[in-house]
Amino acid sequence: NGDDATSLINKGFPLRLLNKLILTRLTLYYSINAEFTNRFQKEIKDKIPVFESFQGVDPIKFHQVKEDEKQKARISLRFKDDEIIILSVGNLLKRKAYDLIFFQLAKVNINFKYLIAGEFKAGTHHRVSKNEETEMAELFSLGQTLLGEKVIFTGPVANVQQYFYAADLFLHGSFGEGTPNSLLEAMACGIPSLVYKLPGISGYLTQHAINTIEFDNHQVLSTLIQELLANPEKMKYIGRNAAETISKNYTFEKVTANFLEKLNI
Repeated sequence: NGDDATSLINKGFPLRLLNKLILTRLTLYYSINAEFTNRFQKEIKDKIPVFESFQGVDPIKFHQVKEDEKQKARISLRFKDDEIIILSVGNLLKRKAYDLIFFQLAKVNINFKYLIAGEFKAGTHHRVSKNEETEMAELFSLGQTLLGEKVIFTGPVANVQQYFYAADLFLHGSFGEGTPNSLLEAMACGIPSLVYKLPGISGYLTQHAINTIEFDNHQVLSTLIQELLANPEKMKYIGRNAAETISKNYTFEKVTANFLEKLNI
């Protein structure tokens, strides 16, 4: 729900007028989801052609994980065999609903580790505002209070694909996103993903109970997690369909080929 044409045009005067003028001069607009397409066309009145596609995924790094590859990653990251690994990728901010997730995971009665790969404090990799720094500190404290050793804040990681390989579940609870790269990568790896319903993504990329589990109320998360973990065949089915969705449609090569075709190159 950000970084689209509407957010540019809603800037204050005179930047709003300048941005709209620039958008009307485009040769092609690359929209990363259907909702962004609708917003752009509403603002520009269908005057500019649109290429709509989710971003591409590197199939070498992010691919359906085999069991031996999964075990190797878990050993490398020092996870125990009997631990369920639940992964989220993204900076520790309230709009990503981490506070709601922490409360829900505190109700889950299994042996798990919840990994958050992303900034959880001000650092050199990401510009953090004072408000964000406060949010991060509050969420860090809340996570430790509710989950104790079950939550791991990794900070930024260079080998994020290893965390995807090791994960049993991917959890994306954010209220507002364009199309999350992390979701595409999790799906490419064949990880069953629980995803908050997002406009322009739900029903397009994510198909409930087919290639993801979607939810529109965070209060059901603890139940969904326990039900899914109790059904290994359903997990395999969802993971397999997720990986197939990406490999057929959203590798770098396929997105690039479609983009060049749109440009008539």
